[in-house]
Amino acid sequence: ADEIASLFVSIFTVFGLFSIGVGVLLIFLIFTMLAAERKREMGMSRAIGMKRAHLVQMFVAEGGIYSIGSAAVGSALGVAVGFGLVYAVAGAVAQGAPTNEFTLSPHVNLRSVLVSFFVGSVFTFLTASFASWRVSKLNIVRAVRDIPEPQMARASRSSLVWGIVLIILGLLLVLLGYRNDQLTVFGLGASLAPMGLALALRYFGAPQRGVLIAVGLYLLTFWLLPPSVFDAINEDWNQGFSIFFISGALVVTGGVLVTMNNSKVILGLAMRTLGQVPRLAPVVKSAVSYPLRTTGRTGLSVAIFAAIIFSIVVMATVNTSFDQLFDDRDRLTGGYEVIAQGPGNIDPFDDTARSLTNVGASLNPVTDLAAIVDAEPTLDFVSRIDGRPSVGTLHTIYDAEGRLAGSLGAEYEDTFLTGVDDDFIASNHYGFTLAIPEFADGDEFDGGAVWRALRDRPGTAVVSALLVPARDDFRPFGVGDRFRLDVEGLYIENDSMEPIEISVLDKKSGTFVDLTVIGVLDDTLFFFFMPPSVFTSTSTLEAALPRTVNATRLFFNVERGSVDADKKIEAALFPFGMDTIDLNQQIDDRRSARRSVLDLLTGFMALGLVVGIAAIGVISARAVVERRHHIGMLRAIGFTRWMVGLSFLMESSFIALLGIAIGLSTGLLTSFNLVQDIQSDERDVSLVIPWLRVVIIVGGAYLFSLVTTILPARQAAGIAPADALRYE
Repeated sequence: ADEIASLFVSIFTVFGLFSIGVGVLLIFLIFTMLAAERKREMGMSRAIGMKRAHLVQMFVAEGGIYSIGSAAVGSALGVAVGFGLVYAVAGAVAQGAPTNEFTLSPHVNLRSVLVSFFVGSVFTFLTASFASWRVSKLNIVRAVRDIPEPQMARASRSSLVWGIVLIILGLLLVLLGYRNDQLTVFGLGASLAPMGLALALRYFGAPQRGVLIAVGLYLLTFWLLPPSVFDAINEDWNQGFSIFFISGALVVTGGVLVTMNNSKVILGLAMRTLGQVPRLAPVVKSAVSYPLRTTGRTGLSVAIFAAIIFSIVVMATVNTSFDQLFDDRDRLTGGYEVIAQGPGNIDPFDDTARSLTNVGASLNPVTDLAAIVDAEPTLDFVSRIDGRPSVGTLHTIYDAEGRLAGSLGAEYEDTFLTGVDDDFIASNHYGFTLAIPEFADGDEFDGGAVWRALRDRPGTAVVSALLVPARDDFRPFGVGDRFRLDVEGLYIENDSMEPIEISVLDKKSGTFVDLTVIGVLDDTLFFFFMPPSVFTSTSTLEAALPRTVNATRLFFNVERGSVDADKKIEAALFPFGMDTIDLNQQIDDRRSARRSVLDLLTGFMALGLVVGIAAIGVISARAVVERRHHIGMLRAIGFTRWMVGLSFLMESSFIALLGIAIGLSTGLLTSFNLVQDIQSDERDVSLVIPWLRVVIIVGGAYLFSLVTTILPARQAAGIAPADALRYE
């Protein structure tokens, strides 16, 4: 339960960072627009003696009020949304769970709410303070005259200082990431160093437009490189969920830098398309030109939209592509259709049962499953192999401990030890992610040969993939502090492995079983029907243990077209106290539950679009006030009311569509790279783009952004030319 809770916290935290990031951008955007609106007022205040520090204090005080109020509202809404998410996830998990043992219920911790409130307040306050310091830097004469600041031929000395700092920091992070095999740290350093170089070049007079385009192209190229390029640098990269946020933020930054510094190209494209309509030509030029003149403000708005669209597209595409894993039923079920399990069988993720010492005993022990099937006429639908029923039996010891052989002084750690009988070895189709080189079969392993080795070579074993460390920390579950094969250089992503000697203790009999691990089961199986265990043959267990281990899980392969096979098997095994599971139905349920949870996560990320839509609304509302003179002049030279209103609508459309285009393109390219990387380990995964879902989300965001612009557009269209030109 702790691991599952930690998983949800990690996922929602990382994906929530996009919403937090766009929220910060929106706060900065609001204060930038407030400063632009009050520019003349601030200039006059400075002219009559007010110091720059006074301007900062004035804006900081205003920001403090905003931060406290917004944090209070946000905390209350967060609790409400959290309850809704918990109920939705609980329903999805309950649908896919084989039992009702795992439940979710909402719980509010006052301390957590207060921490969220204060962290939100401080975060908003710091953002507002930085924005206040930034906008307080103005030229008094230009501010009083309300004219724009000229673009400097070269940046100030502070730009050089920050450039050197970023270059040094970036190089240190590159070295640190490479030495510790941390791809996220390496990539962050490789991105910061060129940014620092750009700042330094600006100090020496390099043109701003060229420098920013170069940085943007570099960020796009670096983070959209094929995974094979990074593997060529280092094959042992480790990465976690955080790389999704880091790479997404930097890719979007690169896209925005390239786009916003190619204004002439964008304007020319707009005029060659919509501008060809005579009545729209002046409107299009006005609607596109103004946002491109205020590149900083427009860039922030575009980045807000692009970041959220990017995260949603990547999330939806990768998860839809992963959904194909559920189509390979033979791989997931091992070729079986029904599992029967006794009362001694426990959920491998149920922590409360792991300390029990008397689990694993059936009401009536199953000694020869094949004989039971042959003797029961109602089970004639069970498939046969060489005349014997196609069945298999697992004998799991739940109260066992293991450690690596030869690790003197190391403590034994909890684990499961499972014996598989000859029928299971002969009939199952379960594959392997890793095995010793002799079982290699091209890029894969001969699963049948590995299973036969357990039978023919006493003392050999295979293990669940959960018992092997992974470089990429993306697996939804682990084994916690239980026994793992912590051998130097052994990772689930390796191409092969060497034999590993282990020792397993059966606590009930006090007997040690020495085993040689020769393979690791397919890493998709831990989530389904194979316990996270050490597996060996029943003959090895019988030879090593002074006691009999009862059957805990029975696998049945039935003829195609059999109806209600699970119910018939359960009825036949009633004297043995067995419950049955329809494997295909169970996979369908878990697939549905997974889709529900991921849809919920996508919806959670889509909440960030509210921030993007709000940004469009804020820009439109402030633009009406800020451009009152401009509107009056347009009306004076012949613009009609509908042309003014349409100009505002097209301006909002332009910003939204730019953000959507950047987010969609970078998201799809990133998804392609991710799926390509996954394909090296998962043959059943291919790129599938959920176009319908993407179109609905993107189209909805675009339409709502237009809705928030309608009122400001009507206000702008209603301004009389005489009033606007007389306004001072």
